Amino acid sequence: MSGLALFVMVGTITALRSRCGVLFGLRATLALLQDVARRAESDPSGTITYKQLSEHLATLGLNVPYHGLMPDIPDDVSREENADGRGLISALVVQQGIGYPSARFYKFARSEFERTGDNIPLWLNECRLVRSEYQ
Repeated sequence: MSGLALFVMVGTITALRSRCGVLFGLRATLALLQDVARRAESDPSGTITYKQLSEHLATLGLNVPYHGLMPDIPDDVSREENADGRGLISALVVQQGIGYPSARFYKFARSEFERTGDNIPLWLNECRLVRSEYQ
């Protein structure tokens, strides 16, 4: 096998592993957020922090730091889940300490899904919609 063919094959395998890891991470995130939504009646917060999500993904072998690009994962899950008009499941992921989503969530909700209103009522409505789907 030539050096170029080996390079292409290794590059393809690396890209495939990366793509599979992302898909696995999205599915794992969706399953976890669905569980959080189902537990909303017994769990007063009914949310999970970015750090808790990161720690959960780490137990599955996925290294996703809870700062930086972490909001991409819940947002991507919301894109898939909202295809048929559901609430934004990423609303259930909040910042530790303050208990609200990052500013990025509100921008995402407004720009991609045309959600309107003040931040807190918008977030509470999305949480209500999501929880009603999984109760």
